[in-house]
Amino acid sequence: MLARGGGAGAATTATTTADGRTTTRFLTLDQGAGAQRRDFRVGEATSVRFVLRSAYGAAADKQVAIAEIEFFGPSHNKRVW
Repeated sequence: MLARGGGAGAATTATTTADGRTTTRFLTLDQGAGAQRRDFRVGEATSVRFVLRSAYGAAADKQVAIAEIEFFGPSHNKRVW
């Protein structure tokens, strides 16, 4: 069931790390448009599943969309490619 409102509302993430462990987190997303930063510290992730659980303003005649999800590695990464 989607909540009433106009953009993303809540999501869960399932992160799998290099050692095979999976961690699930709940995220509350802001109703307004624009960038939203969330701390998301994970060692070496091999996959992240992002599942939208509710949305503001959802209706049968509206589609819910997230334009972009961007993850950044540590700024002190010393790997040479």
